Amino acid sequence: MNKKLLRFIGVTLAIFIFIGGVVFATGDNKIKIIVNGEEVKFDTESVVIDEKVIPSIKAIAESLDADVKWNEEAHSIIITTNDKIRRVVANVPENGITLSAVENDNGMYEDFTLEINESKRYFDWENVINPTYAPKLLLSDINDDGEKELIIILTTGYGTGVYCTNVHVINPETFTETYIDDPRAIILKNVKTKISENKVEIDIGNEKTVIDIDREKIDNETDSEYFFSDVSFKHHCTFQVIDDKLKVSLGVRISPTDFIGDVKITYILKDNMYQASEIKFEKIDDQWFFE
Repeated sequence: MNKKLLRFIGVTLAIFIFIGGVVFATGDNKIKIIVNGEEVKFDTESVVIDEKVIPSIKAIAESLDADVKWNEEAHSIIITTNDKIRRVVANVPENGITLSAVENDNGMYEDFTLEINESKRYFDWENVINPTYAPKLLLSDINDDGEKELIIILTTGYGTGVYCTNVHVINPETFTETYIDDPRAIILKNVKTKISENKVEIDIGNEKTVIDIDREKIDNETDSEYFFSDVSFKHHCTFQVIDDKLKVSLGVRISPTDFIGDVKITYILKDNMYQASEIKFEKIDDQWFFE
């Protein structure tokens, strides 16, 4: 049973506001409190104080993630607590920063709470529960304003050939989040690619990279029919902070199993959002299918 919830119920038992009405517990009409199927008894009797109503059990219980219902026939308030346990998933103790979340049924953390020096905000984020890929909390002045921002990097997917993260930049004083331009949208606007019979072309601005592929090695090692009609950036997205700059690398894949390099984007704060200031391609030099 949720002890925190029961403590609040004990304090507020005097008067209940429930579903648009006021319920008074007097005489034979004494209201029972049932939590997870068990009646909870209190020494406190229900009273009216100067005709004023104190905060309702419904509001308090729901603020603690409990489900509250009124059973007219049983003359009872039915409270069912949420069994999900909130866990600390990352922290920076020296700065009073704690990030917590609850585990859902899909193997993800959700319902994040960010606490900074006893102030809290709630965020609709997700992160895998594997501790190897726990959220990362970084403090860095990535916008050159003389104050450090809180950068939160979350892992949303991983597996063979797959690693996907996203990032949130928070002002630790106000909890305000600054929008970050989606890296794949940046690529769609700025990067042109093409796969032909024996080469891959990556065109970024005035820089064009042509990669020759050894077709004979491909035929010996794998079925070339599995190669994409164009390169893909969907499977690998890694955010980092390097030298007080927010950066992201997106893997350039030409088949379900083959990467040829990374498109790397450096962000800068412009027009109240983080936008690309530099985009470049870096080839992986040791792939077996290169000449």
